[in-house]
Amino acid sequence: MIKELLIYKKRGVTTVRSESTLDNQKWIKVINNANDILVKLDENTIKLNENREEKELTRRAFFSSLRKEGYQLAKNMTPATWKMEAKEWNITRYFPDYQFFQVRLEHEKCTFCQMCFSFCSQKVFILHEGFLQVENEKCVNCYDCRDICPENALKIELKINKKYIAQHPFHTKNCQTCGKMFSTFDPNIQKCPICHDRAPEWLSPYQ
Repeated sequence: MIKELLIYKKRGVTTVRSESTLDNQKWIKVINNANDILVKLDENTIKLNENREEKELTRRAFFSSLRKEGYQLAKNMTPATWKMEAKEWNITRYFPDYQFFQVRLEHEKCTFCQMCFSFCSQKVFILHEGFLQVENEKCVNCYDCRDICPENALKIELKINKKYIAQHPFHTKNCQTCGKMFSTFDPNIQKCPICHDRAPEWLSPYQ
């Protein structure tokens, strides 16, 4: 629920009224964790039991609001509506100058197959003037790129920071075997991934 609290904070909630119950300790811990993140984001923290005149959201109202919006979403769900509603709960939309996750690319494993490009719904990976740009602020930790990578070359880490676009220089070459152009991070590789991995007795896919 930390992500939801951060979004509610950007929507104007400043205070959460908390009841004195034993079970409420877990709720208070969630708020404290959310406040730790808000400090890193240079935002004012969420207050507890202060100034009733401010816009408040009780724990019961918070969960009730989540259920209500969820029911409304399910009721009105169409492909277009689903996309619009999903963006409402995308935390990167509310903190565009920050990244919540960092995508780490291991060059020695990556074959530049570009499968992660195709499966990333947030368009984190961009090819630009000889660089593979990884726009970390767009990452929502869906793991699509990591799960589709056949070489296990991608790692996603929780890292709240000012947004940072990582630039990975790559080389474009002509394969010595098939003559086709390919991209690689390794300047010493002379064959495209298909020819490099193809057993000598196999027919070339380009013939």
